[in-house]
Amino acid sequence: MTIDFSQAILDLQGKPIKTQEDEAELILTLERVAVSALLQPSKEETGEDKYKKYSFMRRIHGAKEPVELKSEEVSFIKKAIGDSLFTTLVVGQAWDLLEGKQAEAKAE
Repeated sequence: MTIDFSQAILDLQGKPIKTQEDEAELILTLERVAVSALLQPSKEETGEDKYKKYSFMRRIHGAKEPVELKSEEVSFIKKAIGDSLFTTLVVGQAWDLLEGKQAEAKAE
């Protein structure tokens, strides 16, 4: 499946969540969530798991085009995001976006 990692993560009002990074305000994207989660260590991961995380991070970080991933690769990235320190709102949307569901902006 092809995934566009530039998609924004939205707040409860349907607006892109903004983060601070190096004194700049940036929109929280699926790329930022996935890369951050893949870089976080897990107590139970093996060296092979760490290398998979590294490989996926390299493919996703800075990708100018959507990234082609197999279903088992998507599952691996979803697990990393689920095991991360992100909130339920961020994890839920990231999983939806990885499954091809679009984020829903609410009308005001």
